[in-house]
Amino acid sequence: MEIIGQIIGIIFAGLLLLLAYKLYAKDRIPSAVLVAWASVFIFLCSFPWFQGWAKSFIASNISSELTKLGQQVNTVQETTTAMHTQLENHQTEIDKHQKELNEIQAKIREAESNVFSQQSDITNQFQQISMVQSNLNDAQTNLLVQQEKLTNVESLVNTLFSNTEDEEFSTSETNKVIILKLGGIQQLVFRLKFAPVPNSIQAIARGKIGQIPLLPKMGQFQNILITRFQNDNDLNGTTFYFRYIKNTRENNLIQNMVIVNTNIVSLDGIPVPFH
Repeated sequence: MEIIGQIIGIIFAGLLLLLAYKLYAKDRIPSAVLVAWASVFIFLCSFPWFQGWAKSFIASNISSELTKLGQQVNTVQETTTAMHTQLENHQTEIDKHQKELNEIQAKIREAESNVFSQQSDITNQFQQISMVQSNLNDAQTNLLVQQEKLTNVESLVNTLFSNTEDEEFSTSETNKVIILKLGGIQQLVFRLKFAPVPNSIQAIARGKIGQIPLLPKMGQFQNILITRFQNDNDLNGTTFYFRYIKNTRENNLIQNMVIVNTNIVSLDGIPVPFH
């Protein structure tokens, strides 16, 4: 049964490890790490690290035979002597029990003295409990304050998640991405649906260049983003993925952008040069 338990634990740990790998493949790294740790923990718990029970059996056969009664008392004097010896033994036991009784009475008197002392201690402990109760009331008040702060934080987090936007477009969508070749670089201009909150942008490019992240600190103007690539990067057919938190206060957004010449882009009819 122990081997079966070990096998079940190892299989379950393997399933969790497979789940962690799938989560990692989906870029859900925090969840993947948590599941991986759970897999390791279950794997270790499948081995019983404890000492085995000692099992021993003692078998013995005790045999004895009753011996016949000894000699009968021959004389009344011997019987009287035996009875006198027993009386002396009983007297010794009585003296011993009397001594024990005296010791018990002494302990009772000591216990009575301790009771008065313990009553005083109980009074002091009651005062301490009252002080602890007062401190608990103060702690409860602090907890209510902290709970209100946590509620405000939760509301802020919900607001951020509700304003999270995801966009995906390729180089063929010229009204969303423009590539200008300027000397030894390629200047990329992106137009998003909304204006992102600064430094909230996460972006990757996937195509012939592989899958690479875009710099988090890209140039930004309203809903226009600007970044650069080296000329040796083949961006044809590249798809760009953006995730950001939209700035709900920014309503003045660029709707159209067109290449005017090799280094000028028109943003809603206003020519903007790039160098």
